[in-house]
Amino acid sequence: MKILIIVTMAGLGNRFREMLSFREYALSKKFDKIYFIWHNTKHCSGDVYKYFIIPDMKILNYDEKQVDEFDDFIISNVNSYSSSYSHETKKIKYEDNDILLEYVGGRGKHRNHWIIDPKIIVFDKEFTREVDLYINEHLGNDFYAIHLRSPENTIHIDHELIKDFIISNKDKNIYIASDYKTYHDMYRKYGNVIIRNNKTKHHYSRSAVCDALFDILVCSKSIIFIGTPNRVQANSSFSNFIYGVRGVYEKAVSLEYTNKHYIHSVLNVP
Repeated sequence: MKILIIVTMAGLGNRFREMLSFREYALSKKFDKIYFIWHNTKHCSGDVYKYFIIPDMKILNYDEKQVDEFDDFIISNVNSYSSSYSHETKKIKYEDNDILLEYVGGRGKHRNHWIIDPKIIVFDKEFTREVDLYINEHLGNDFYAIHLRSPENTIHIDHELIKDFIISNKDKNIYIASDYKTYHDMYRKYGNVIIRNNKTKHHYSRSAVCDALFDILVCSKSIIFIGTPNRVQANSSFSNFIYGVRGVYEKAVSLEYTNKHYIHSVLNVP
């Protein structure tokens, strides 16, 4: 039996990126089972099982006792101190079965599976309903959305473009998703900008899985979405994941949008 174990302790966007990329790798190599080991960290925490499932993959919380004995066995063979692996392998036995464990993750996508497909993720119906209720109450059906990553790793945001977009669409509600307080303060003054406040009562971080996923689903349902541009050595995996849920991941990560905002509208052909 061949089992792939994916481990990363990065933020949610990077976790999704590795889950989906290495899922494709595992399916192409005909692994019998695929596991993602979930660690709660300061970058990303929460009861992940409540919100989504990924076909052909089982997500195990490292900090929980597993109900299934085999799942518990898998957890026991993961190093608690390691946040990344580079195709390490280990041969072990479970009862009378020979098992080959392959460990990956923490180093980005698989080099042969760069284009991921977030549309395969199945989001919890009740959680999706909460998002839809929020949209109906606060945004309406024809709202726009923007994701602004915090200014690190030389990510460039064209604030003049963003401000012009907000002003020129003053008749539309515009949802801004960001975990950076300065951007909240910068854009909250515009009457048509809506920022969901309940995730920032105590700090300006999108580390809680429920809040991060809430932003992802809201942005994915907007008529027009503007994400944070990519750079040669850095990108916004969060913005790119949202583009992927909207069905345009490959275009979002293309060189065409290096240092350039991708304004995607569902009214146009991608």
